[in-house]
Amino acid sequence: MVTLFFFLSFINTLLDSLGSSLVITAVGGGTAVIPFLTVYAVWPASFVFLVLYSFATQRFSRGALFNIVVAVFMAWFVAFGIMYPFHETMHFHGMAESVLEGLPSGLAGAVGMVRNWMFTTFYVGAEMWGDVVLSLLFWGLANEMTTMREAPLLYPLFGIGANIGQTVSGKALSTFSTLASSRLSYATQLQAIMALVVIFSFVVLGLHAYITHRFPSNISPEPELEPVPVLEAKPTLRRTSPAAQASSSQGGAHLNGAAVELEADASSRLRASSEASTSGTASPGDAAVKAAPAGSNRKAKLSLRDAVIFLTKSPQIQCLAVMALAQGLSTNLIEIAWKSHLHMLHPSPAAYSAFLGEVATWTGIVTGTLMFASPALFARWKWRGVAGATPAFMLWTGLPFFVGCVLYNVVHPGQSLVGAAALRALVIVGAILQVFAKGAKFSMFKPAEEMVYIGLDEQSRTKGKAAIDVVGAQTGKSVGSVLQQVLLVVSSGSLVKSLPVMAMAYFAILRSWSRSVHTLSTLHVCAFTTHSMSIDGESDEEAEPAPAQVAVLTETTLGDVSPQSPLAAL
Repeated sequence: MVTLFFFLSFINTLLDSLGSSLVITAVGGGTAVIPFLTVYAVWPASFVFLVLYSFATQRFSRGALFNIVVAVFMAWFVAFGIMYPFHETMHFHGMAESVLEGLPSGLAGAVGMVRNWMFTTFYVGAEMWGDVVLSLLFWGLANEMTTMREAPLLYPLFGIGANIGQTVSGKALSTFSTLASSRLSYATQLQAIMALVVIFSFVVLGLHAYITHRFPSNISPEPELEPVPVLEAKPTLRRTSPAAQASSSQGGAHLNGAAVELEADASSRLRASSEASTSGTASPGDAAVKAAPAGSNRKAKLSLRDAVIFLTKSPQIQCLAVMALAQGLSTNLIEIAWKSHLHMLHPSPAAYSAFLGEVATWTGIVTGTLMFASPALFARWKWRGVAGATPAFMLWTGLPFFVGCVLYNVVHPGQSLVGAAALRALVIVGAILQVFAKGAKFSMFKPAEEMVYIGLDEQSRTKGKAAIDVVGAQTGKSVGSVLQQVLLVVSSGSLVKSLPVMAMAYFAILRSWSRSVHTLSTLHVCAFTTHSMSIDGESDEEAEPAPAQVAVLTETTLGDVSPQSPLAAL
């Protein structure tokens, strides 16, 4: 799992850096293109994927879906590498110049998105790889292979492979861009990187096949519903004292010294349920069996509309959705402000990619360090403290960065030595913010979020996770991009004038994120086998028996009932 995460993260770092470099440094591009890309390209692609994924989950296994999705990405990487040398002739430069003459300057980003359509599609593919393969598919595999007891230790450690991959990938990208810039054309560099991505994608498919065939799934298969056996009526087992139980060998079965009282009419209700299932009519007992959430029932098939309605009724999923939206929104706002100043400092694609590679390298180092410390942090801070660390850090470091951006653009030192030094300092501070924000997200917030899914039902784990991971984060980015579009139109295309409003929105969004973490912590959705490792860290010695214990209790009391019988579900 660590090795698989290494290669997925290596590919993701390359794609993310290249995607941003291409659309920002292209002719007619710039940072103003990003808000339009997020809303009109990435967001629709996320919804299309969600519909297709919901359709495919009813017809393919999780392993088959993993292979299909990765294969589609590989085909696009090959096609892009072949077409890139001809992008100047394939892009719509002439049409874009004529359209720009009759449009407001605030819509130049939308024209640039259409103008460089090949770079737009690559940017969408890079964004979707991170949301679909790195987040949805990998963590879906992890949730299937990991138990609740193992998650607090293994989930942070899984990310060690990802952060090593990010560190190595970032260093390789920056070194390759620096050394090859004087010997190879940028087209040759990009084709070499695409070839490396395709090779590593084959490695990913091989590792996934080995894991799924070599190691068993943590989720037991759900057997088909069997006919309920007809049981003979038995005498009622009355409560007896411990002394009477000790002296009698015919007493009722008990668990932990507590006698169990079973009424004799249970067998008659089971007989009625069996007869009703044979005749095709439903009895109350049969309805109870079908409504039972235990694994003995056949898995229900929900349509996309039913799944959305189902998920809106889950308070845990609602909190996770708000957190995903807030994460996407805050990341989008802070990243746009930082990348706009980075483009001022490094206008060429090679230098821009090299700087992003250095940022990715330090992000991997910091995140890996935090991941080694995260098991101790979970033990000390509990779930709520670990999950709330990311929004707290982004809140109290992001606001000073916005203030620095506003002051720099108000003073506007220009091309002077002081201005160049101030711009470089601002870019470095923004890079540090990006490094620690992403490090906290992937080492603490993401493992804490994934632990929630283990305790949820199967529909919430599959369709709920797909909706949140793929659409939720992109919806947050899209809302932030819509806000930026409005500000760009109002300010005649000047992102600098929009920074104060973006800072206020950033503060409100992170406050909502923190409140959702607090609400989710009160739901006890991450209760582990011992309550000392749960969300609030308090013991709960008087907890009700788990459903599995009730099933064992029933089976112990009526020893002639099959373990696969629906009685276990009841």
